[in-house]
Amino acid sequence: MKFIQNYLFLISIITFLLGGFLVAAPALAISIFFNDQTVYTQFFVRITGSTLVGYSALNNLASRSDLKEIIKIAVYGNLSTLLVATVITLFYFARFDSFGWLIVGQHLFFAFGFLICLHKLKSV
Repeated sequence: MKFIQNYLFLISIITFLLGGFLVAAPALAISIFFNDQTVYTQFFVRITGSTLVGYSALNNLASRSDLKEIIKIAVYGNLSTLLVATVITLFYFARFDSFGWLIVGQHLFFAFGFLICLHKLKSV
């Protein structure tokens, strides 16, 4: 279970940094993927960032727990969010101006990590 706790902690750090970046520098984040710099796009990016900061807090708290049920809930929550985000990103992939593969790739990469966590939970 230590691997899962460490993975949740690592994800909490990554989501905090990414979320903070999206909240603090939405224009820069948008410019990586789109040419659209409207106030609506910046609002959406900041809201996404704040959601990631929230996930960071939840993952950090779950990583500190020794209760299998809490860790299992965190793993399923992350996995379901990442898989839905992957499908949505693929649906809108043609609208990305550049680096859309980066978003899809990171969702799949982290989802794969949570699939490994689920597999490890079966043996605990």
